[in-house]
Amino acid sequence: MTKRVIAYTRVSTKNQGASGLGLEAQENAIKRYSAQHDYKITEMVTEIASGGGSSLAHRPALEKALADADRTGATILVAKLCRLSRSAAFVMSLMERGVAFEDVESGPERDNMMLGFKAVINEEERRRISVRTREALAAKKARGEPLGNQENLDRHRAAAVGVLKDRALAEIEPYRKVLSKLAGESLRVIARTLNDGMVKTPRGGRWHPQQVARALARLELA
Repeated sequence: MTKRVIAYTRVSTKNQGASGLGLEAQENAIKRYSAQHDYKITEMVTEIASGGGSSLAHRPALEKALADADRTGATILVAKLCRLSRSAAFVMSLMERGVAFEDVESGPERDNMMLGFKAVINEEERRRISVRTREALAAKKARGEPLGNQENLDRHRAAAVGVLKDRALAEIEPYRKVLSKLAGESLRVIARTLNDGMVKTPRGGRWHPQQVARALARLELA
């Protein structure tokens, strides 16, 4: 039986919406993915709204898509999970509504629970990148160096072993919640679960048992 999907696309600004910038790429990705998996797109819903909020009050198109999906049993399909929201709490609340979600980036076999994990990790990664960037710029400004060359600052930081350890811990910290839930399993099972859920390593690759072991040790979960 052909799966029915409601395609949902979102951009943050009116200028992007008017120009089609971002929307066209999302729509094309959804159409290619749907053709590949023999999905039937029953609706194409577009919204211009910020993705940082935690309420449906300013997301009428998404609210309509949710109601239609609930009524018809269709799956809501997005190009990337962040098109639903950049807020992990908001994404998790959507996953609890009983409506099925799918994003092109993760693939067809990822259930709502794994997408929720991905949303939490994505949000924490963005937050930590933002914090590290601000700290790096502040340190550079304090030294009287011109701002904008992050590469030089990274080289200075990499020279200190202690800083490298802190950085390694910072990279793995966003995975604490997910790994805490899986800590009782074997290293191979944990690696397979993360890979099946399309949860990438800090460097964007696939998980291996040795990487899981290092991550658990750094987080003191082993």
